[in-house]
Amino acid sequence: MNITKMLLRKIFIFTTLAVASASIFQVSPAKAEAIKWRKVTSTNSPNMMNSGSGSDSIGTNTLIRLKNQVVFDAIIDGQYVRYNGNCQKKMLYRLKYGELDKKYQPTKVRPYPNEAWFSANEFQYKLLKAACSKI
Repeated sequence: MNITKMLLRKIFIFTTLAVASASIFQVSPAKAEAIKWRKVTSTNSPNMMNSGSGSDSIGTNTLIRLKNQVVFDAIIDGQYVRYNGNCQKKMLYRLKYGELDKKYQPTKVRPYPNEAWFSANEFQYKLLKAACSKI
C-alpha cells in the first residue's frame, strides 16, 4: 500500500507540472514592463512596399522558454504578434496580435482566433531562431 501511495503521488505531481507548464504558454500575458526590442536582420518579407532587406524585432525581456518551447513577442511588418514557437520543429502558433503605439508597445491586443500550428517561413524562422537562442 505504501508503494501505491508513492506511485499515485508521483503521478499527481507529474500531471500537475505538465498542466502548469502547458498553461504558461497559453495564458501568459506580456509582462507589464515595457518590451525591449532587438532587431533581427533580413526578416522583412518582400512586398510591394519594401525589398525584404529590412528588419523585424523580438522582445528580449518577455521571452519565456521551457525546453523546445518558447513564447515571444515580435514586431512583424509594423504589427505586434505574440508567438508560441517550437524551436526543434520550426513551428509557430500565434497567440495574440495587435497594434503598436508611438513607443513601440503593444496596444489593442486581441487573441488570435482559430489558430493552428504552422511551419515558419524563411522570415519567421529567423525570428524564431533568434528567440530560441536568446535564453
